[in-house]
Amino acid sequence: MIRAALIAVALLLPAVANAQSAAMPVIPGHLSLTGCPGAQVPCFIPEVQDLPLGYQQITSMSATTSLTVPIGANIAVVRTEAQSVRWRDDGTAPTSSVGIPMLTADPPYVFSGDLAVLQFIQVTSGAILNVSYYK
Repeated sequence: MIRAALIAVALLLPAVANAQSAAMPVIPGHLSLTGCPGAQVPCFIPEVQDLPLGYQQITSMSATTSLTVPIGANIAVVRTEAQSVRWRDDGTAPTSSVGIPMLTADPPYVFSGDLAVLQFIQVTSGAILNVSYYK
């Protein structure tokens, strides 16, 4: 048994060594850190059973802003553009200097669960938040 396990490990070592250079597959329903086919940036690929429930663009975040979550949505793919934002999901409002930063260069964030607790605020004037909702 141990000998069989050692042989299996020996056979897998070359594959593990080459794993860093090989492209990882795009897994439906997950954030792909290697990018979508034909794209140079990470992206979210909804699973076949994920039901799109809507889209929201928030252009005014000078004060703390919550999402307008469609009924039944439990997944949100969120991306900021133009300026950075900060977010929190612990019941405390973020400020322009306190909260988890979401930079324009960051890949989309994928949130799941109770989306109503998410709150956002712009770090600098002009931030735009794009949100796609799924179930």
